[in-house]
Amino acid sequence: MFHVNGNTADVTLAAVGAVPNANGASLTGQQLTLQPASADQPGVMTASDKSKLDAVTGTHTGSNTGDVTLAAMGSTANANGATLTAQALNLQPASAAYAGAMSAAHYTKLDAMSSQLAAAARAFFVENPAAKGANNVHANFAGNTASVKAEKELAGLGDGKLDTVIDATTAGAAGNSITLAATADGSGTGTLLRSGTAFVFHFEAGVTTVANFETLVAALAGGDDLFGVKTGGTGGTALVSGSAFVATALAGGIDGNAFPGAFTSPDVPRNLRITFDATWNAGDVNVVGTDQYNAAVNETFADNPGNVVVGTKIFKTVTSATKESVGGAAGPASIGTGDKLGVATPLSSAFGILAVDGVTEPVTVDATLDAFTPGTNVPNGARDYVLVANV
Repeated sequence: MFHVNGNTADVTLAAVGAVPNANGASLTGQQLTLQPASADQPGVMTASDKSKLDAVTGTHTGSNTGDVTLAAMGSTANANGATLTAQALNLQPASAAYAGAMSAAHYTKLDAMSSQLAAAARAFFVENPAAKGANNVHANFAGNTASVKAEKELAGLGDGKLDTVIDATTAGAAGNSITLAATADGSGTGTLLRSGTAFVFHFEAGVTTVANFETLVAALAGGDDLFGVKTGGTGGTALVSGSAFVATALAGGIDGNAFPGAFTSPDVPRNLRITFDATWNAGDVNVVGTDQYNAAVNETFADNPGNVVVGTKIFKTVTSATKESVGGAAGPASIGTGDKLGVATPLSSAFGILAVDGVTEPVTVDATLDAFTPGTNVPNGARDYVLVANV
């Protein structure tokens, strides 16, 4: 045999290398280096690979007892997605925490959701709604309150000829601070002058009538309009000097069933709750406001002493509230918010999928009032809600 170049030396075997390749080895000069196997290259088994294999297989002294058989699907999710008992392999179902097989029950649920979600399904996002409250819309209002708005029957002053009943247009303390005096030092139809919340009616004895006084009150406007005529008197009666009286604060009251003062509207459109004291006996409470579409809405809460009555309607704003009657006890009622959240698009069905901070949970969808109530994690001021529902 003819050789162009002769063999320069014998081949030597070096220690196993660390770079897998398609040959399973490398030859540099006359030095042969075996390379380790990898996921995509052939090669030798390293000591590290052997340790891994021993850890998986262990040391066996017996023989294989039989082929692996596939048993019925299990019901306990785990990190492996399956269990192997002796030679029986059981696939296990997937869960929120583990991968696994899809059970028939899971498939049924998925199929039901797919068929119920229409092509027009839409996602609604409500960010961090506050926790429900007992009195965050209106604080306690005593059931026996009867003087929310002050009034005065003038017949009891002077000689009684000025028998008109007047009432404050401002409720509460501001209404009760109004004072009125009448003095016979005017002329003609008289004048009504104001200084702060003090009013003085200047009339001409024998000329100015009760009707003239009522006309002056009705003409009050702007910042002067602090009280009005509740009940007209004997209008044609002329006043006399004895009709004069000194400044008197309004007292008593009307509209005693109206909740006084300002209302705090809900942070997001949602339902309301009324908390009734155990001694409440002033009847039902009616709340008025607007819904998520800015349309007028009102809801009556049947009185239930000692309990919280949860409403169903959605309120974006609350503008007023009244109790049914003047109760005999001071036990109060307060107005707060609930857990039902409104959306500003009409819903076409009661089916929906809710995710709370990215995790799905049960939900009750109200397609009549376009709202939903989380089934587990109710609002607490830190949770985000995404509802997918049909529109």
